[in-house]
This record gives sequence, C-alpha cells and structure tokens, in this order.
Amino acid sequence: MTARSALRNIPLDKLVVSPTNVCKTLSSAAEDAELEASIRASGLKQNLVVHPMGDAKDVHAVVAGGRRLKVLQKLAAEGGSRPASRCRAWSKSPKRRWRPR
Repeated sequence: MTARSALRNIPLDKLVVSPTNVCKTLSSAAEDAELEASIRASGLKQNLVVHPMGDAKDVHAVVAGGRRLKVLQKLAAEGGSRPASRCRAWSKSPKRRWRPR
C-alpha cells in the first residue's frame, strides 16, 4: 500500500523531532546560524515532512526537517516582526505493514 500525503499548516507547538529523523549528524553553530539567517530573510524554502504520532492527538513527528523546526521554534520564541507560529509540512500517513492473519 502507498502512504497518502497532504500539505498542511501545523502549529509549531504540535511538532516534535522524530527519533527517525533523516539527519543523523549534528550541525555546527555556523551552519545553524546560516540556516536561521536564511529563514529570517526569506522564510521557509522547503517544507517539513511529518507523520501523525499515534499516541498524541494532533501531534506530528518531523522525519525530515529537524534543524528547520528547531530554528523556527527559536524564531517563534523570540517574536519579532514576523513570528512563526505555524509551519507548512507534508503530512504522510504511516505505511501499513502487512500482517499475516
């Protein structure tokens, strides 16, 4: 079966980084500062990829875009002229696994 996906606006407080996030290496402070400057100047250029968490209502796990999420949360906490309170994300339903009967 294939997973269904849809582009949605999800509140930042409803997003958490998944342990299965695709980025496994830590970024440097310089790389994080560069990403923050880019998002501050141009906004988010690439949407996050998330899936609903089964145990928490309306909470989504970020499987691609953990660094972007952290920067967006930092900018939202700082406020400013354009505080980010919501994020556009591809919401993918988890693939169903085949189970023998």
